[in-house]
Amino acid sequence: MVIEALRTTPEELSYACYSNYLMAAANIGTITYNHHFANGLAGIFIACGQDVAYVAESAIGSTIMDVTKDGDLYVGVNLPDLVIATVGGGTGLGTAKDYRFGFTRR
Repeated sequence: MVIEALRTTPEELSYACYSNYLMAAANIGTITYNHHFANGLAGIFIACGQDVAYVAESAIGSTIMDVTKDGDLYVGVNLPDLVIATVGGGTGLGTAKDYRFGFTRR
């Protein structure tokens, strides 16, 4: 699937996106090896009625890539501070409540 969809091999993708990124991140002293989770999490939070303000702390994480014995690309994401299923705040009011049910108030 990687070869057809991305026109590269799992080995090349793992090396280019993971190994090189780790070296660059280590050289500049970053805290995590984040492949920018914020936009995806923001979309999920909005769709689920969660307070989008939690994206700032939830988007800190790391990605690992490796090639399995069968030659498949394995991608793992670790989001240790992912805030989910919070109740309260603004999640039950106004816009967040409207989007949770798939419609907007008129």
